[in-house]
Amino acid sequence: MSTEPSGPVRSISRVGSATVAELMGEIDMRCAPELREAMSRIVAERPKVLALNMGGVNYIDSTGLGTLVYVLRQVGGYRGRMALFGLSPTVRGAFEITKLLSVFEIRETLEEIAK
Repeated sequence: MSTEPSGPVRSISRVGSATVAELMGEIDMRCAPELREAMSRIVAERPKVLALNMGGVNYIDSTGLGTLVYVLRQVGGYRGRMALFGLSPTVRGAFEITKLLSVFEIRETLEEIAK
């Protein structure tokens, strides 16, 4: 994979047919532009499955959520699949409050996504 991790994207790897991006830290208005750019580079490679490891994310604000919605739309545009896993209770709460739990595919583990 030619895409290099940057900003909140700490690593990018392949597991079966899935491209896994590990996100870290706070996903907020300060890093959202960098996240959007990094995710757009990954999506440009049109992975069949894009799995976002959210285990290292300790906070996400509305700008961060909006960035993930943008990425989800990009992936859906070529009929790919995007799933999130490893959400902390705090991050999961942000998805719940904004009614995004039903918009995203959210799993506990990568194994549930990659099977």
